[in-house]
Parts: sequence; structure tokens; C-alpha cells
Amino acid sequence: MDYHDVLAELGVGSAHPGGMQSTFTWLNAIDLTKDTKVLDVGCGTGRTACHIQKNFGCQVTGIDIRPKMIQKARIRDVKLGTKVKFLVGSAEKLPFQSEEFDVVITESVNVFVQADRAMKEYFRVLKPQGSYIDVEMMAIGPVSAEWKDSARKVYGARQVPDLTGWKKLYSAAGFRPIKIISSRAVQPEDAWNSDNSFPDEVELSDGSAYSNPKVLQVLQQNSFWLEQNHRSLGYAVFLCFKPSQL
Repeated sequence: MDYHDVLAELGVGSAHPGGMQSTFTWLNAIDLTKDTKVLDVGCGTGRTACHIQKNFGCQVTGIDIRPKMIQKARIRDVKLGTKVKFLVGSAEKLPFQSEEFDVVITESVNVFVQADRAMKEYFRVLKPQGSYIDVEMMAIGPVSAEWKDSARKVYGARQVPDLTGWKKLYSAAGFRPIKIISSRAVQPEDAWNSDNSFPDEVELSDGSAYSNPKVLQVLQQNSFWLEQNHRSLGYAVFLCFKPSQL
């Protein structure tokens, strides 16, 4: 059982850096209407996707590679009375036509996938002048090979670029301009984002998972790693655009 298996088991809705607060940060930076077609890649249990559909009336699609995440997302959708289309699929090979969406969202996804390949897919499915929002962990300052290896073991992170590294990846995929909406350091208390005070949260776990020793072990590893390494870790909210002419 890895970190993402645990998130799916518990039905966590906002494990990405900054939780729903970072989601509200970028929501305030873009315009959404009922005619906006939104794709949430790596949607997890669907909290962001359902919030957008419920509050803005957009046409929202969520996709995640883990079937259990999609199962929980569909339960959330029913409980909230929203109308999100949830699919199982990979960020690195999106099952959509080119230029299909006005907005593509990823919240803590690209550190776990082959980022260059996935970003080309986000770019492909976006309409010209479309917006791409990304909330990602980033390294602060130089980090050792041991640090990278530990992030891989605890989180399954393939890479954790610094701010410049992320911007290079967006640029190589074709995005421009690239804006940084916000950035901050990660704090030890960010190890577990279970704040249910934000709107539209629903319970997706019966609580029994918290008595599972494997679940508790993964959560403890997560908390310990952040406590030891948070000074080298931050996150940023990026807003990128697909040019109208290529």
C-alpha cells in the first residue's frame, strides 16, 4: 500500500499542497462560466471537480489513474448532486480529442508522472488561449540525491523540480506566458490536510481505514518525512496559457 492508495482508501479530498485554500487561490485568478469545459487531471476523489461544477456550472470532466479514486469521486458526485464526468485514465495519454477543453487543472500530479510527456498532453487537449493551472511541490535550494530518493520512497515522487525547473517544463511543452500565482514553503503541519471546514466536503470513508496498520504506517512515514525535510520543500500555484497561434 503506497501513499496514493491510502488517500483513496480514506477518501481524502484535498491532499494537494495548500489543500482547498490553494484551490481557491487559483479559482480567484481565472474566469469560469457554464460554457467553460474543464478537465481535472489526477482528480483524486473529485473534490475540486465537484466544487467547480456546483459553484460555476461548468462542464467538468475528472480523470485519475486509480479506479478507487474514481469510485470515491462518483460517490461524492452523487452525494453533492453535481454532474461531473469521471473516468479512469492516465495523464500521460489522455483519452480526449485535441483542443477539447478551455481549462486543464492538475493539483499535485506532475511530480508523480513523466512530467514532460504529461504536459504535452495537457497542451494538446487545450483549446488555443486555454488556461492550464498547476499546483505542485517544488524543491527549495539544492537537494541531495538522498533527498530525492527519500521523496521517491515515501511519496512515489519521480521528480521534485525547483521553481526554474517547473517553468522550463511548461515552456518546453509550449505554454506561454507562464505566471506564478503564489508560492510558499511547506510546513510540518501540512503532512495531513483533513480540514473539512471548506464548502462541499462530504465523508467518503466509514472510518475503518484508520484502524488499518498499513494505513497508519504510511501516514506516519509521511508525517515524519515532512518534519525532517520541510525546509527544502515548497509549493507553487502556476497559471499557464496555450498561445492562440503556434
